[in-house]
Amino acid sequence: MNFAQGKSAQETEQKNNVFYCPEESQFYSYCLELLLMIHFSPDIVIEFGSGDGTAVIAAMLRTRFAGIIQGYEINPKACAAANRHICQYGLDNRYMILNSCFFKNALVFEKKFLISNPPYLPCFRKEDMILPELYGGSDGAEIIRKLLSLNFLSVMMLIPSISNPLSVFQYAKQKGYGVSNFLVTELPFGYYSSQPEIQDTLCILKHKSISFFSDTGYLIAGVLFQKKEYVERDHSEELSNVMQSLK
Repeated sequence: MNFAQGKSAQETEQKNNVFYCPEESQFYSYCLELLLMIHFSPDIVIEFGSGDGTAVIAAMLRTRFAGIIQGYEINPKACAAANRHICQYGLDNRYMILNSCFFKNALVFEKKFLISNPPYLPCFRKEDMILPELYGGSDGAEIIRKLLSLNFLSVMMLIPSISNPLSVFQYAKQKGYGVSNFLVTELPFGYYSSQPEIQDTLCILKHKSISFFSDTGYLIAGVLFQKKEYVERDHSEELSNVMQSLK
């Protein structure tokens, strides 16, 4: 599989206001493969924020996952790009993405499996951001907590160390979730997270001890949350300690 890559692809995506971070997308795809598709066989998976679709497509092509993924992407340009990629790889009968508001459709979902690489950049003023679709609230975890509030049985989501991760794990516990499994990697600060309005916010959050990062980057975890009756061993405390390891 050979999606468009390199500097020219990045410039095109940024010009079109479509999120582009190959390192993060590849990690999301890897997490989908190892945490969801290999160990589970759900008939239907719901996705919040599909972006250009390449992460899910790559995971589907690498596994024997035979279910249907219904994605929602509010950015029309990203949705159009995703559907082009889906058709290119002949997955249009298994991966469908709608240019529609996820939360307005939440009442009709079959709430078994939810996947997402959610917007998580913290910023005190959304209007200051170059790509407002990446806004995660003043602490970066607003959308993440909102997704956990929907009461899906299983949620596979990316959680960054810069966006009040401890509040996420505490909220998940309150909603009846445990951490069944997780994968962690370190990401460098990229085009979007290096913007001054984001960096200024991060410095304030770090001073409050709710954002954890080094001078060069931060941790991001692919986390499989499940309702506690399905969790054999809860790794929440272990993951919390890992996410605080960068100072």
